[in-house]
Amino acid sequence: MQSENSEEARSVAGATDTRGKHRISAELKRLEQETRFLEIDCKLLMQNCGLGRPSQCGL
Repeated sequence: MQSENSEEARSVAGATDTRGKHRISAELKRLEQETRFLEIDCKLLMQNCGLGRPSQCGL
């Protein structure tokens, strides 16, 4: 009986770990996408200002 409970606990812990890994992976992908968007936005702002450095544009 005790071995059944420990096996069940390991199964639940494994499922929780998998969901946690997926959540972290999804968050990482979202942050990478946001970073790419911000890099593109920054480049466009620099081009519109006609300057090479963001600090010269007031950013």
